[in-house]
Amino acid sequence: MSARRLLPYIWTWPLDVLLWLLWILPFWAFWGTNLRWEEGSLAFTFKEDSWPMRTWYKKWGGTSIGHALMYAPKVKPNADGTPHRITVHEQFHVKQYESITLGAFIWAWVPFTFLAANGLWTSAFVCGILMWLSATLQHGVGNWTTAWIRGERAYRDSYHEQSAYAVDFKYTATGKRDT
Repeated sequence: MSARRLLPYIWTWPLDVLLWLLWILPFWAFWGTNLRWEEGSLAFTFKEDSWPMRTWYKKWGGTSIGHALMYAPKVKPNADGTPHRITVHEQFHVKQYESITLGAFIWAWVPFTFLAANGLWTSAFVCGILMWLSATLQHGVGNWTTAWIRGERAYRDSYHEQSAYAVDFKYTATGKRDT
């Protein structure tokens, strides 16, 4: 992995560690197989007969939150070795996450600097860290609410999700992964 590809970990590592410890590793331990690094993300595949695949996850193909990915068993590389379209879709969400957390990391410095300049160091750290780490939640809520206000499906019709569908549609149609 190139040094440039490692740069996003400067601003994503705290949330990544939380997601790996509280989500990916426990889910993999209980219901998963094939824990792996996939293009800079920790990923696993659900076992075919696992509880999630028999219940709530059976209609899903993949999920990404930060640099953490989980997939249904049907998501495998294509015969020619190229990634499955769901992998392309989820990796696009990873890129969205990296840009969202960078924006939050930069914006978190505003209240941090103001509060610290006024001697409120504890408030500066708490406010800055909360703003930084809540970026993906803020982004999601904004996207889902906007879609809902437009009278559309909150998740599926959010701009965040629609842009990832556009990327995997283009990949499926052309075979080109230019995201």
